[in-house]
Amino acid sequence: MSTSAVSSQSSIQDLALSILNQYDTNKDGQLGATEFSNVLSNLLGGAVGSTSPTSSESVGSNTSATALGGMPASDMTGFNYDKIMNESHQTSKYLFARVAWNVDLASVHDKASCQALLESMVPDMQAAGMNVVAVDTDKIQVSDEYGTYWVDVIRDYDGPNQAFQWLSEHDDPTVAGHAPAAPLASAETTGSTARTALSAAELSSARAVIDSFHAASPRAAERAAEREERQAERQHRVDGRRSGENVAARAARRGS
Repeated sequence: MSTSAVSSQSSIQDLALSILNQYDTNKDGQLGATEFSNVLSNLLGGAVGSTSPTSSESVGSNTSATALGGMPASDMTGFNYDKIMNESHQTSKYLFARVAWNVDLASVHDKASCQALLESMVPDMQAAGMNVVAVDTDKIQVSDEYGTYWVDVIRDYDGPNQAFQWLSEHDDPTVAGHAPAAPLASAETTGSTARTALSAAELSSARAVIDSFHAASPRAAERAAEREERQAERQHRVDGRRSGENVAARAARRGS
C-alpha cells in the first residue's frame, strides 16, 4: 500500500472521529437518528466540509486520536471514550485502556492464548505508568493508589463476545476468586516466607493512610467520582434484590 493511501485512510478516520465527537450529543459512542440527521443537515449546508483533522477544533486538540489509531482495534466495554482521549486521566483503568486501544483480540481463543496476549502487553502497560504485578489468563493484578488488586480485563475470552473491560475485585469480589498466579515482580518477604495477609489493625491503619493520601491527591475528585459510581452500582444491585424479596414475601402472604 502506498504512503499516500495510508495518509488518506488516516485522514478519513480522523474526520469520522471528529464528526462523532461533535455530533454525538449523548456521548454513547454512536450516532442516533436525530444526531445523524444533524450531520446530514450540516453536510448539505457545507458545514462539515470545513472541519479539518488538523484544526484546533479537531479531536487532536484534546489528545492525539491519531496515535490511538482512530477507533479501537477491539471492542471496549465500560470505558468512557472521552477519558481515554484525555491523557489527564491517569488512573490504572485509563492507562490500560490506551494500551489496549490498538490491540486486536482476534488471536485469543483459549486460556493459553489469552494469557500470552496479556503477557505481551505488560511491557507497554509498564511503560505507560502501570504497576502490573501478575497475569492470570484474562486478569491482571495491579498495584496503585487503591492498593494491590485483581482486574478482569478481557470479557468472554473463549467466546464470541470478546471485549476489553475493567472489572476489578473492588466492583466484583468474585474477580479475585481464583488460584494465585506467579508474580511478575518479586514480593516483599519476611524471612523465607512471603507476606500475604495483614492483621485487622494493620488493614485499618493502611486504610487511614490511603484515605488521607486520596484526600490530598490532585486526582481526589476523579477517584471520588469513580467510588460514587461503584457505590451506586452496588446499591442498585442491592435494591434489585430487595425488590425481588418484597415481591416474593407479598406473594407468600397472599398464598397463605
